Amino acid sequence: MTTGDPAPEAPGRLWPSDDALGGPQPDGASPTWASPEDEEAMRLVTARLRSAHPGADPATVDALVAGAYDELRDAKVRTFIPILTERRARALLAMPPPGTRPAPES
Repeated sequence: MTTGDPAPEAPGRLWPSDDALGGPQPDGASPTWASPEDEEAMRLVTARLRSAHPGADPATVDALVAGAYDELRDAKVRTFIPILTERRARALLAMPPPGTRPAPES
């Protein structure tokens, strides 16, 4: 059993790598969506998450949505991709960054 940190592209990773957090892409690439419907849905998901987390860096929100979408982009049933993507990105935004500790209880 390996206890090392999973690779950034590993499915189920709980915290994305720094590159996935909106770091500059060498070619300025933006996410590619499977369809115009997915693009519109992800635009709405991103807007909701930015509104719900005003203190989060917008590039981080964009990257988390894109990463969550990438995990689902090949799903055969397309209906639930937007809500599952939003839930995944919302959960990641709620997690403390790795290496941080919760405040001690008084």
